[in-house]
Amino acid sequence: IDLPPPSGDAYVDSCFRIEFDDSPDERKWHEIPEIKAVQMLQWQGDPEEALQQMHKLIATYKDFDIVYSWTAQIYRRIGDTTQAIATLEEGLDHAKLKAGLCGDLGTLYFEDLKDLKNAVLWWTRSCAVQLGGGTADLAFSFLNLSAVANPFPSLDTARHWLIDQADHIDPNRVRFNERGLNERHQMAIDQGNESMVAAIKQLYAYYAA
Repeated sequence: IDLPPPSGDAYVDSCFRIEFDDSPDERKWHEIPEIKAVQMLQWQGDPEEALQQMHKLIATYKDFDIVYSWTAQIYRRIGDTTQAIATLEEGLDHAKLKAGLCGDLGTLYFEDLKDLKNAVLWWTRSCAVQLGGGTADLAFSFLNLSAVANPFPSLDTARHWLIDQADHIDPNRVRFNERGLNERHQMAIDQGNESMVAAIKQLYAYYAA
């Protein structure tokens, strides 16, 4: 993974400290019957039964990111954010693809823990893994960072670039509704700081060149 050099800002450097490998994975979850069959368990049904099924799939598909993502979503559904984080981190240890798991961690920190510092860290890592690995194919981390960047005039160029990246990946993707956008704007105003701004600037400066 091609990553920016150290900046001297501890937070910025932590955003680009990627201590795992990312490798290609051509599998499609909807082409694997036993995985396709449990997709809706992340949103509905008995969570304990769902977790039992998902942990069986993790044992069988230990290197497939989607089973960790869905399992973490079930833990989030029952309010167990600690186990959700542990599951996503386990996925970072074992799965081939990492960008989606990084993005999921960012969303968990934002939505469940209201922690923008860690949300921006993981969304930045998600983008860096994609751009630094040569394949950007997940739009949501780019969109989240663009929304966080919006209140900061110094990030206008980076914000437009982030939106362009998301549109290039998926031009038909629905963007945030007004509520989702406002939540990100407000948390950026309340919790944003110079280091978060610098991390987004670093992402743009290094990969847009």
